[in-house]
Amino acid sequence: MSSRRLDRVMKRFGLFRRSAFIICLLFSCSAMAAEGWRAQLPDMSLVGSGRLQVFFIDIYQLTLVAEDGQYAPGRDFALVFDYLTSVSKASIIDASLDKLADQDRVSAADIKQWRALLNQGIDDMDKGSSAIVIFFKDGRVGFVHGTAAPVMFNAPKFAAKFAAIWLGQKTAYPGLRRQLLGVSQP
Repeated sequence: MSSRRLDRVMKRFGLFRRSAFIICLLFSCSAMAAEGWRAQLPDMSLVGSGRLQVFFIDIYQLTLVAEDGQYAPGRDFALVFDYLTSVSKASIIDASLDKLADQDRVSAADIKQWRALLNQGIDDMDKGSSAIVIFFKDGRVGFVHGTAAPVMFNAPKFAAKFAAIWLGQKTAYPGLRRQLLGVSQP
């Protein structure tokens, strides 16, 4: 085996090991679900992490993982939500729709359609539980919680706007965005 080929194999193995570790620890999915995502997204690794706090209450720890640890719109990435307090499905959906409605070029029809998507993809979250939202470069978005089968949608506009809640330039959470992207204070 050539030196170059060996380097590529070792790099892939290292990325796979790191991806498997992150997926198993952070995603808290069943072994079968984690294996399925690992197979689809083998090069995911940590970009950054931060905590969402509302009125001095820690809501969740949010972690961004992306291909080769490099986030960019138009590439596969995922947001991992580790809940630090219990939050109802209705509260998560309402808060998400409020943030979606604040964005440019979002219509009332979009919000109505996205409510139906969120209703299918989001569950009540107990303290200590985790959920993952996976964004694929082709515009699909997948919601994974616990051992349930992933809920997938082919909704490119929704995917972009939903990710922008945390990662967009005009996010309501600029400090969290900087932490997720691993960027220093301006």
